[in-house]
Amino acid sequence: MADTPTPYVPKAAGDIMLAADWNEMQVRARTELQAHDHSSAPFRQIPREGIRDRAINEAKIDPASKPTLAELTVSGPLRVTGTSLLADVQISGAASLGAPLSVAGHLSIGTNAPENAEGWSRVLDLVGGPHAKLSVRAGAVDARLMSHTASIYGAEPGMLLGTRSPHPLSVITNGSTRLRVSAERSDSGIETPVLDLAPGNAFLRFSSAYTARVNQLPLGAEICNDTTTRKALMLVGNKSSGVDRRVGIWERLDVHGPTFSKGLDVSDQVADHMNNDGCFYRWQGQAYLAVDDNLYIRDINKGVQMHFNTLNGVITSKGINIETEAPDHLNFDGCFYRWQGQAYLAVDDNLYIRDTNTGQVKMHFDTNSGTFKTDVLRLGDKWRLSGIGDHEANDDWLRLKNVANNNYYGGFASEKMWCRSGRFESDERLKENIHEIDRPLERLKGLRGVSYTWKSSGQHASGLLAQEVEAQLPHAVDVGPDGWKGIDPSAVIGLLVQAVKAQQTQIETLQAQLATPTP
Repeated sequence: MADTPTPYVPKAAGDIMLAADWNEMQVRARTELQAHDHSSAPFRQIPREGIRDRAINEAKIDPASKPTLAELTVSGPLRVTGTSLLADVQISGAASLGAPLSVAGHLSIGTNAPENAEGWSRVLDLVGGPHAKLSVRAGAVDARLMSHTASIYGAEPGMLLGTRSPHPLSVITNGSTRLRVSAERSDSGIETPVLDLAPGNAFLRFSSAYTARVNQLPLGAEICNDTTTRKALMLVGNKSSGVDRRVGIWERLDVHGPTFSKGLDVSDQVADHMNNDGCFYRWQGQAYLAVDDNLYIRDINKGVQMHFNTLNGVITSKGINIETEAPDHLNFDGCFYRWQGQAYLAVDDNLYIRDTNTGQVKMHFDTNSGTFKTDVLRLGDKWRLSGIGDHEANDDWLRLKNVANNNYYGGFASEKMWCRSGRFESDERLKENIHEIDRPLERLKGLRGVSYTWKSSGQHASGLLAQEVEAQLPHAVDVGPDGWKGIDPSAVIGLLVQAVKAQQTQIETLQAQLATPTP
């Protein structure tokens, strides 16, 4: 045959193949094979260093070599047991890599054209049909990055990031955990999703059922939309300021609906709120409620139940009711709370109600001395008790008038009482052991009508002396709270009535004697 090459070591029939002949044949074959570059058609050119004597799988590529290929098409699985440095890689089937894979260009799975509309320098493009998944697993931890066009795990079509195993999803920056998404048991025993910001000792938790984790970590706080047990949006503050948890709101809080509280604590000095209408604040150690003219407390079914008129310092109220027990607020200054079935307003020394228009304090509660100061006190819809001067300039009088302030019923001043009429209860049905006062004229003789001057005021007056009345009618004299003795006027009047009757009897006897002729 014309294409049959000439033997390297020719032998005739029956010749013996010596070892030297065998070695010579191998040397010549290797030399010629390495010198051939497969450049003639129809063969594809293979670099010389890729053709070695240790070729595998009949592909004539040395596993220890570094071949450079223009294109590599793999129709089955591609297994790489060493480090691979590739440019653009498109994988349409399964790929199993037992060692690191480095890609100098783009890497796409499921497509031959990696999407790069933004012009990124490196792209990993994972394309699926109705869904695609990037799975990262280590031991029992199963993490997923998924894109899907149908609902999965209760999520709407879109992108999912999380774990399929019961492990949390955490976000870390600068070597520290900043956010964690997990599931925990609430204090009622149900499983609830939670999101923790800065999940350390001073974390902020968002949950759909109260987990009470803040009880173990005092610096933690929780915002909970509890729809099972408490049925409320809960804000549980931290204890960074002390033993009590606090929730602080700066500038303004608008509540559009009913508000239920165990207490309201106003703790900071806030001078800017002194002239804000409808502001409850604290200033110079005292609690204030600033109202420009009127404050109404209204029941949505029954109407206004309480009215504070700060222009003249009048309070009109049908009562105040607090329904929740709150022992934690017993020692808070400026706290309105309920304890052991009773309502309390806790103030450390003074409570002022101030008119923001005039700047005047209209009401003052001094809790040190237990006193209440106001100019006018309105009692219901009929009475008005006023301690300020009127057109008569009686500034030392406490006057009882009608609500319209145009009808005067009486008043009190130092050592004085003024009224148009008075009544002393004296119903016979309330009394027993009734008998007339004996020796009325003798007892009356033991009394003196005197004029005198009060030591306290220097005022001149006339009347009786309590000690003299006590000697004749002991039950008509009592000792007051300051130790001074006072007289029951009705007892003295009773004595006078009996004395007049005794005198009248004497007169009638004398008249009868004069009318009878002397024998």
